[in-house]
Amino acid sequence: MGLTGHFGYANGAVGDRRAQFFQQQKTVLRCLRMALAAAAILAAGTFTARAADIPIYNNFAASTASRIGNAVLSTDGAYYSPIIADDVTLGAGFAGSEVTGFQFSIANYNPDTTDITVFIMMYADNNGAPGALLYSTPFNGPVDGDLLVPANSGPATPLFIAPRKLWIGEMFSNVSTGLATTQAEVNNFGVGFNDGPTVGSSSDHYFVGSALTSPTAGSPVGTIETGTPGSLTFELFTDVAPAPVPEPSSLSLLVLGLGSLGGIVRRKLRG
Repeated sequence: MGLTGHFGYANGAVGDRRAQFFQQQKTVLRCLRMALAAAAILAAGTFTARAADIPIYNNFAASTASRIGNAVLSTDGAYYSPIIADDVTLGAGFAGSEVTGFQFSIANYNPDTTDITVFIMMYADNNGAPGALLYSTPFNGPVDGDLLVPANSGPATPLFIAPRKLWIGEMFSNVSTGLATTQAEVNNFGVGFNDGPTVGSSSDHYFVGSALTSPTAGSPVGTIETGTPGSLTFELFTDVAPAPVPEPSSLSLLVLGLGSLGGIVRRKLRG
């Protein structure tokens, strides 16, 4: 009887331990599901979502004034105006954004429609002046009066990664017109200025190139001038929305699940 009773006690203990073991397994699985669910929510929150034309800098409206310069003859036989560039600070939270499009404004003061090439350049800031070239592209065609130019590169096609502060420059030339546009006609084109940005900011000064500079080269030579009638009429877009911040409930769920797992591991080690 004693032996049978002893085995009976032993069998009962084994059964209790098995029940405890299975209960712990269920608890572990439940905690794992909580942690995995929270991790999935957090991961989903960090994916970048595609959107359409999110302005990261916006000073785009009907221009209130223009700035023109005297075109200089280049060795390729074409005339190029000096670079006019304006400093730009992106809106809050947009540093490092993929620039996927932009639009700008130019003015033609010639009496007739005139063919022109306008170069758009983006520079990194170098101690308050245009530095390394980030992006450059030409636009060619006839212009009649003021022209607002949308230039979107299309979804998921980044032109460049924008730093928090950069410079946007414009230059006019007759290089793509078969030289039919004269120096005087090139001189009658101007960049647009507007009162002030609604997204981002810009200081009350601008850069004027003092020597013939290639539109595909960085760190142009020039001077900083003040007394502008505003800031360059320009807008920069991204189509990638900033990653949302995870909700506190998701973080709490993750902490609860991981904390429960840690408690089970500690009890297991002590046992």
